[in-house]
Amino acid sequence: MRKAFKTCTDAYQFVLNTNVGEAVNAVKLGDPKFGETAMWDSGNEADSCMAAFPEGKVTGLVASRTSPLQGVANVADSMIRMLECWVED
Repeated sequence: MRKAFKTCTDAYQFVLNTNVGEAVNAVKLGDPKFGETAMWDSGNEADSCMAAFPEGKVTGLVASRTSPLQGVANVADSMIRMLECWVED
C-alpha cells in the first residue's frame, strides 16, 4: 500500500505543480488546446492513483479525493474546449 500512496502523492503533485499552471498559462497565451490537454492529463493522473491500489483496496480517503479531481479536470477541460471555439471564431 505504501507504493500506491506514493503513486498518488506523485500524481497529485504533478497535477498541482505542472498541469494546473500549464493550463492557466495556455489559456492566458491564447492556446486553449494546450490547456485542454493539461486538464485531460490531470484526469489521467487521478486514474493512475486509483489504479495503483490492488482491486478493492482503495481507501476511502483516496477515493474521496480522487473522484472530485476527476470531476474538476473534466469540467475544466470542457470549459477550456469552449474557449477554444471562441478563439477559432
